[in-house]
Amino acid sequence: MIFDIESGTPIIDVVVNDKKSETIKNVFLESKIDLTIPTVIVTDLDRAYPQIMDELFGDNLLHQPCLFHLQKLILKSYSKNCSIFEEFLKYRLLNIFYDHSYEIEWLTQRIEEEEKIQSNCSKKEYREWLKTKKEEFHQFCKKLKSTKTQQITRKYEEIVDNMLDLLSIIEEFPLEVQKRLKMIDKIFLKLTNFCDSEIIPKTNNIVENYFFRTLNMDWKKRMKTDVGFLNHLKLQSIRISGTLNEVKMTIIDVFCAIR
Repeated sequence: MIFDIESGTPIIDVVVNDKKSETIKNVFLESKIDLTIPTVIVTDLDRAYPQIMDELFGDNLLHQPCLFHLQKLILKSYSKNCSIFEEFLKYRLLNIFYDHSYEIEWLTQRIEEEEKIQSNCSKKEYREWLKTKKEEFHQFCKKLKSTKTQQITRKYEEIVDNMLDLLSIIEEFPLEVQKRLKMIDKIFLKLTNFCDSEIIPKTNNIVENYFFRTLNMDWKKRMKTDVGFLNHLKLQSIRISGTLNEVKMTIIDVFCAIR
């Protein structure tokens, strides 16, 4: 799905079997989009996109990687049961582009306490302590979110300062954090393109929201493959025909009968 940034009108609405470079390029070429005019494109962080877009648009392209997808990648790097210190590192990364000062302050105040608990208490006691603190932090974030209408994006100068601060102590971080920082540093100029103009989106949420409004997320996952799509059509056909209405046994009844 490709949208016009200014009007919000879909330009390309195509379902393809894969995300291979040639497939994506053909979608653009067959759409008859003018590749010779200055164009802004926001994509997720798939490593293939920069080369594809460069081959299509050349110097006419301004490519903005989606900050929403960057946040998702950072979040995926940490488990739900991560320590308070790891939570702190996570929010340091999230804080590069968005203001998470309050969350960082809350976590900072509890890092020393965590170290003492880990040193002086049993693993069971630590797990209980961590569970309590994570729930407190969850409630804190929930309350904080209710006071904001949207995430506060940092200014370019703040983004640069935050990035430089983290890079200056990169060797102190776990390897996973170092890897993520290096990835951000590598595409930093593209990630900050949105700072140059208010009309450049920092996320591709217009596309995400379109699918969210028009397509149930479970359906979206099912229809990513031909097999999933065909199975969905078969199930819909069974429902429309009313065949399921004639079934008197529940799934539980069937299992009981088999046993």
